[in-house]
Amino acid sequence: MGQAHDIEFATALELGKKLGLALTQQIIVFAIEAADVRTFSEECTPEVRRAIPICAKMVIQELGSAGIGT
Repeated sequence: MGQAHDIEFATALELGKKLGLALTQQIIVFAIEAADVRTFSEECTPEVRRAIPICAKMVIQELGSAGIGT
């Protein structure tokens, strides 16, 4: 049997609906895809390191367009 933190995102949303929780109507996911998911390190690859500020800027722009943080 899996642990509670092993739940998939879609399953968590479905569970929230079944429990009658107040869920937002829109969820925006920002992600950076790893080229190699088999190698682990404490350091980001150069590609991921370059993508982080781009993704952060996208998040900030989205929050601003939603009127959050302005």
